[in-house]
Amino acid sequence: PISEILNSCATLPFASDCRVLIASGKFGKFSSDEEKSLIKYSSDETASTFLVFSELGGDEAFKNLKPHITVVDCSKTDGAELKRFAVQMAKEKDISVGEGAMELLLRYSDRMLDRVSNELDKLKAYCMGETVTEDDVKELVHRESDYLVYELSNAISDRDGKKTFDVLDSML
Repeated sequence: PISEILNSCATLPFASDCRVLIASGKFGKFSSDEEKSLIKYSSDETASTFLVFSELGGDEAFKNLKPHITVVDCSKTDGAELKRFAVQMAKEKDISVGEGAMELLLRYSDRMLDRVSNELDKLKAYCMGETVTEDDVKELVHRESDYLVYELSNAISDRDGKKTFDVLDSML
């Protein structure tokens, strides 16, 4: 219940000016009293605890609180938005990336923006001003395990024994 969470927030931090309390799970719709308590806590400028809700499965519970809280969406970025971001980032970092290389980089990075950024830095250092190719990405970018599972299932369905064992080997 919200009252227990807010009671935990009232505890003073130890050896620090502030602390973070993470409440995670699936929250149902809050009662009117719970919403009022959360709004009151969120507007308390003297609070020493940052309250973070890690909501699994939607934001219905927080709909009425949105004017009073900061909502951060940490889900993976969709394909079109991720590609725009990656292309813009490559431009800002002054990196030329071939179209196929960019697609491969995005697949290997499992749509995680921080991974894309780090891998672009690595590719820039490796290619030293040259255009990044698919071969560069294959050689330098670590494939996320989700992508490896996808690659393994494709190799098996294609009955490609060599590729199947190569993917399995890279997973170990």
